[in-house]
Amino acid sequence: MARIGKYMGFGTMILSLAPAFDPIFGGVVVYYIVWREIFLLVLPVVFVSLMVNFAVPTFVQLSLGVITMIAGFALMPVSLAGALSNPIYGRAYDVYGPKMPLLAGNAVFVVIMMG
Repeated sequence: MARIGKYMGFGTMILSLAPAFDPIFGGVVVYYIVWREIFLLVLPVVFVSLMVNFAVPTFVQLSLGVITMIAGFALMPVSLAGALSNPIYGRAYDVYGPKMPLLAGNAVFVVIMMG
């Protein structure tokens, strides 16, 4: 139980990377494969991926007029920052308990929202 925060951090890191890479992978697939083949390959995954970060890449694609793969890169910086910081917060959870990581995360959130 002493390392639960560490494992939670690594698990969250993996989940944080998925929204960043999903639109990029989709853009590459769309670029190289005919739409009928894509439909057959992706059909089982469609229901899950519809719920994952649809708005941001779509907004970037429509407002800037870029292809899907480039629009997917809009999620990359935030996803990477979250993925890289999760093991740090997990370790802090193990050392200091849940209060310190929660307060630090909320403080960062408030600073970002005010800026």
